[in-house]
Amino acid sequence: MTRQTGKPQTNSEIIFKTVFDHSDTGIILTDPEGNIIGCNNALTVITGFPSEQLEKFNTADITHRSDFAEEKRVMKELIKTRKPDPVKMQKRFISSTNETVWVNLSILLITNDKGTPQYFIELAENITEQKLVKELFSVIAHDLRGHFHALLGLSELLADDNDDLSIDEIRKIGKELYAAFRSEYSLLENLLAWSKIQKDNVELVPDVVNLHKAVDSSIDLLNWLAVKKGIEIVNLINENVNIVFDANLLQSVLQNIISNAIKFSHEESSIRIQFKSGEINSVEISDEGTGLTEEEIKKLLNQDIYFSKPGTAREQGSGLGLVICREFIEKHEGRLYIRSKKGKGTTVGFTVKIPEPVSS
Repeated sequence: MTRQTGKPQTNSEIIFKTVFDHSDTGIILTDPEGNIIGCNNALTVITGFPSEQLEKFNTADITHRSDFAEEKRVMKELIKTRKPDPVKMQKRFISSTNETVWVNLSILLITNDKGTPQYFIELAENITEQKLVKELFSVIAHDLRGHFHALLGLSELLADDNDDLSIDEIRKIGKELYAAFRSEYSLLENLLAWSKIQKDNVELVPDVVNLHKAVDSSIDLLNWLAVKKGIEIVNLINENVNIVFDANLLQSVLQNIISNAIKFSHEESSIRIQFKSGEINSVEISDEGTGLTEEEIKKLLNQDIYFSKPGTAREQGSGLGLVICREFIEKHEGRLYIRSKKGKGTTVGFTVKIPEPVSS
């Protein structure tokens, strides 16, 4: 049965306008070619574009290029079949800040009393967070499985072949077990921090922190990883440098960035940690490792993607650490940035505030 349109009664107009304006679901009205002729406030929130600008667009202008063909196919099929029920699909909007927004989309064709297509109504429900959580836990499950395989293999050696193992071999297995458990613990710490961020439950206690000492503390904790690869971590920060940061969150940021630098560093190389002062103050961690392409940097800085790749010793990761760093840095009104050259190394930095000078 084809949906009919006729002159609506005043009450119907009022009801439709109320639902249209106040719905939490994004609503788009387009002509049969996909040109936007109306949208509600929820869609402006989803896309970041004001309604006046959206109404100058075709849906193609705000749709990910990989999804546009499927949406067009659905619209053509509805026009051909006059199907009275909405067709559902998932697609990605590209927001005003060039970010990817996943939505559940329902597309409904409206015709006149002669069955001629008049316009489409599209209902868009933002599911970006659910998509990211699903992707994140898929990555984490993969990491955990790999780590537990290693733990099971090493513990099996100790359980079954302990009579045949030398003291040196047992020590080696013990060190590898410790490294595997430490990696698991680090992942769990990141998961806990991430869950607090999602619940907006991070307690922020900014204080004056001595940066040199904070960096030394992080190096002490991670140096065993560096020693395994013959990497020297050098703290080049002046002992008198203080910044304003939550001390616990600063440790989380430094440890995640330094551990990444170790992960992607070559054996017998060095990592340098510096403080850059000026109009903008920042902390920079630089390695001499594999480096990153421009595309990889974009993925790392994209809050919609959890990007990870193996380290120089095939170390694995979830991509969660840098996401947490960015969140913690932004809570201090700072900015995370990355400079890199493929094959030459990477610098990861973040801007910080320094204490106001005490007036005499």
